[in-house]
Amino acid sequence: MVLDCSLNTAALHRPGGGPPPPPKPDRPDFSSTGLLPAFLYHPDSEETTKSGDRITRVVAAPGSPDLLTTGTGPVERIDGAGTKCWRFEDGASLDLPDSFTVTPRSFTLFIVGRHHERTNSCSFFSTKYQSDGVTRANTLGALFATTGSGGAAPWLRCTNRAGYNATTNAAHMAAGSQLACFGVASRTGGNGGLLYYMNGVRGADSASGSTHTDCKGGRFGGYAYNDSNLSGFDLYCAVLFTGELSTEQADSVSRVLMDFYSLTPLVRNLILEGDSITAGGSEIPTGDNTAMALTEPGMGLVAGNVRVINMAIAGAMTSDAVNRRDTANGWPSAKLGDRVGDNILAFQVGRNDTSSGGLSPEQTYQAILSYWNANSNGVVARGWRPYQMANIACDAGETSVDLHDRILDSFSTDVLGGTAIDLQRIRDSGGGHGDDFAPFAFDAQNATYFQTVGGVLDTTHPSIYGTKVMASGGDTPQYGYAAIA
Repeated sequence: MVLDCSLNTAALHRPGGGPPPPPKPDRPDFSSTGLLPAFLYHPDSEETTKSGDRITRVVAAPGSPDLLTTGTGPVERIDGAGTKCWRFEDGASLDLPDSFTVTPRSFTLFIVGRHHERTNSCSFFSTKYQSDGVTRANTLGALFATTGSGGAAPWLRCTNRAGYNATTNAAHMAAGSQLACFGVASRTGGNGGLLYYMNGVRGADSASGSTHTDCKGGRFGGYAYNDSNLSGFDLYCAVLFTGELSTEQADSVSRVLMDFYSLTPLVRNLILEGDSITAGGSEIPTGDNTAMALTEPGMGLVAGNVRVINMAIAGAMTSDAVNRRDTANGWPSAKLGDRVGDNILAFQVGRNDTSSGGLSPEQTYQAILSYWNANSNGVVARGWRPYQMANIACDAGETSVDLHDRILDSFSTDVLGGTAIDLQRIRDSGGGHGDDFAPFAFDAQNATYFQTVGGVLDTTHPSIYGTKVMASGGDTPQYGYAAIA
């Protein structure tokens, strides 16, 4: 079921020059729902205390408990649209006090944020048992997270129930890096079901996410019940209601947030697959990976109704991508729509095949073709539009050049509907060099676009700035990832 989240534009154009609409509130207002949140955190309007660039305390607005960190706090950042958010990465977390209580079978939680990348698990919010004292030893408190273990896509998860279990709209319940509204409404009965939400689309799960009742405390960015920190998201808003909300009430909360953040249901997919060049490399924080660069608010590189998921993993070869393609609940399970072009895969791989894998450029190219063209499991056979990125790694010398040239010469002919994008043709004046982004000539690389690790220039992995240029295309957007969607 897709909710109607459009604004009533007729009311904004009153005949006779009526009064303008009231100004947008400074923070989401749920008074129209008749519901009172147990907590509401809106980073763009909260008061914080910091140590350096890390938040150590949130002095919350009236009605919500203050937040503290017992370890590393999130970074407060301003996105490209000028909106403040809290970036949880590298184990950052914020805790609610133990005086906060909630029953996992009867709460509704919505998070507006950006999920960084496919990880084994990323915890938006969790609580611990009432009965565990201060040890936080028990492991099944309330939990709202994503799970991508075993190569699966990053599905929404409530305790032990993942979004791919939803009986309706399951394909919508995977998280992407674009600004999105994630939600879950639990039910009192042991098998009363869960309601998941993704940008106004509701997915119903036939089983409950928890068999337990009373929990206390809470943590954004990790597991409160065993002090594990599992973070990798930007938080724009978090709101929780205690008690069991009806479907209509949960829908109304979703609509308030959708309208406040001008979000629309997701109708297209862009999956990024590859190795560390796409995943980020050693010096790239999760919040600066290729998918996050593509979906930065205010940049306009990808439409807001496109879900962008970074499935790449460092060290991957083509054979590893095949395994992720074919895994249960992998990214093909998250397909949206049926039109040609609604589901796009951008693939940049080959550096590891020709180095650690020992394959020749031609062998690597044939493995890439099989990945796309396999009769039943191939990406093309599953209805995905193929984009092959001609890789940028230069330190393999002629091996990289040969693979790059083979892709450009033959891919669009060898793969039905295939498009090759030549990343080598990106030009960028913003970095102060004004010329090539990633030339193959080893001595032409520079630290503006590539990482320096231990004082040594890394000529394979883009820097944070280089990742942004690879995503946007710099002065030549037709050669960046942004040209795809």
